Amino acid sequence: TTPVSIFFRHVMALIDLGPWVYTAVCTACMLAVRAVLIKFLFKPMAYKMMGFTEGDELTKNGKSSVMKLEKYLWHTLAYVILVSWCGLLMWRNSWGFSFTAMSHYPALEDDDPDIPLLQWTYMAWYCHGFVESLLVDTGRSDFIMMVVHHVLSVLMIAGSYHSAGHRVCFMVCFEQDLSDIVTYVAKMVQKVTSDPETQKPINSRAVSIQSVGAIMLSLSWLTCRHITLGIIVWSLVFKIWNDPFTVYMKVMLSTFWGLQVVWGGYIFKLTYQQVTEGYHFDNYNDSDMHQKES
Repeated sequence: TTPVSIFFRHVMALIDLGPWVYTAVCTACMLAVRAVLIKFLFKPMAYKMMGFTEGDELTKNGKSSVMKLEKYLWHTLAYVILVSWCGLLMWRNSWGFSFTAMSHYPALEDDDPDIPLLQWTYMAWYCHGFVESLLVDTGRSDFIMMVVHHVLSVLMIAGSYHSAGHRVCFMVCFEQDLSDIVTYVAKMVQKVTSDPETQKPINSRAVSIQSVGAIMLSLSWLTCRHITLGIIVWSLVFKIWNDPFTVYMKVMLSTFWGLQVVWGGYIFKLTYQQVTEGYHFDNYNDSDMHQKES
């Protein structure tokens, strides 16, 4: 008996309790890990990336920049882990990365033990995201959209689990996660190359770097969240309506895709401003920075 075998025995025991207990416990663990990593790793990293020291008296905008970097670092790490796990699971199964096989359900013949575990972990991640938004995103002008996004994600993944529709679930999660990684890297680049007070690029080189980041973000958003997700939604349109799971996923995924289109339109606008004017201000993500110092 080794510590590793003991750990996995406890994990398997937790899985045996079912999806909702696992999701609840995993959500709490994610929030705890987030708190620890931010305190001991991501906060010091954010200070260093912004050119601050621990003894600095930060302004409201400075504190907001640090808090956002902490979140971006945490989310980038989490999505790298999730997209790697999801990609490996899809790669080792014949139905992975196939739009045709994706639409097959209930896929009761799929017996990979990672299928329910990854679905429940995704559910926990978005439950964690819901709580995180309540803690750090209330100042965002798109706060309601963020909350709806998390709720829809949990409900869609739960629906795919109970209906054995995991193939479409993982296809959506994979393409969304890839876009999320690019999004958070681009946001970090924009933060560390901007003045925290004016939110403008610190020099001409920063203008070029931010423009490249904005273009990459727009391309990834267009490819993953508009085109690929749009194809997935469109493929479900031709499925029969009398299947409850089909109807459920049509409504949920269409609403979800609508949110991505709205966000994407705004991202394309910011990218155009960045490329043509050398500067952009994110009125969604940085809306709290409009507030003046008290």
